Amino acid sequence: MKAVTYDRYGSFEELKISTIEKPIPKDDEVLISIKANSINKANLLLLQGKPAMIRLFYGLKGPKNKTPIGDFSGVIESVGKTVTSFKPGDEVFAESSSSGVFCEYAVLKAKKVVLKPKTLSHEASAAIPLAGQTALQALRDAGKLKSGQSILIYGASGGVGTYTIQIAKAMGAHVTAVCSQRSHNQAYQSKADVILDYNKKDDLDRLGQYDLILGINGYHPLRFYQKHLNRGGIYVCIGGDGRQIAQAMLQGPIRGLFTGLTFKSLVAKNNPQDTEILANMADQGQLHPIIDSVFPLEHVQKAYQHYASGKALGKVIISNTP
Repeated sequence: MKAVTYDRYGSFEELKISTIEKPIPKDDEVLISIKANSINKANLLLLQGKPAMIRLFYGLKGPKNKTPIGDFSGVIESVGKTVTSFKPGDEVFAESSSSGVFCEYAVLKAKKVVLKPKTLSHEASAAIPLAGQTALQALRDAGKLKSGQSILIYGASGGVGTYTIQIAKAMGAHVTAVCSQRSHNQAYQSKADVILDYNKKDDLDRLGQYDLILGINGYHPLRFYQKHLNRGGIYVCIGGDGRQIAQAMLQGPIRGLFTGLTFKSLVAKNNPQDTEILANMADQGQLHPIIDSVFPLEHVQKAYQHYASGKALGKVIISNTP
């Protein structure tokens, strides 16, 4: 079968299309015909082997897994002897944290996959898992968001940002989204109540007080977010500049002691139950993936390069469908 592979850490040129053995599922696994993948920041970092710490888990001298892991959507081709939850022909999607899925066929534990949204294509379904789980866990678990609360999403473009807007609206929140002018249409499509441009001082002067603030990528010092939190409010850092993450992790607990506010840094967990929640939300019309572009598997280098350019207005998809 065809698969994307890379033998060493580096740039896009390391990615190539190889012919490898088609996998055979074990008793508790399913064999999936992969129809689409989406690229996330994690894919870029794993290709580069950065930061260096990740090499402790994914290979010191080179990637242990030669085929990229991550988001996918596909069709079950066969099931292992003990699998009763799926049958051949079922359409599934998930985030794979261990098995390579940027290929024609992949095997995963049956308990790690869920039925994909009935209302979405494979390309749209593949756009959901990692970014969607990150958004859901940030709001529900870290942010403790409740209906009627106000939320500021600073960095509201991209997959995580747009899903955060949509999920927060579904939870009954009033959403203020801050992003660049070029991303305003994404925020508008995602149904944000207020949309501000972080490059315009007049817009930033309109910032008020919020029950929950999510800082997604980028960088602002904690004091910036602190002054915009209501009493008892929560700030959640989701990725971004190393300073933003470090301040949330190291300074956050100390600031919390003196202010009564809560400062957190989120590391999303791959949870099939959350993926199932996202599928249900999509089928109920509450979650709409915004796709920037679709590349064929053979153009994986161009897909990664486009994603890394920062010019994508939505998810970058790799399609395995003729």
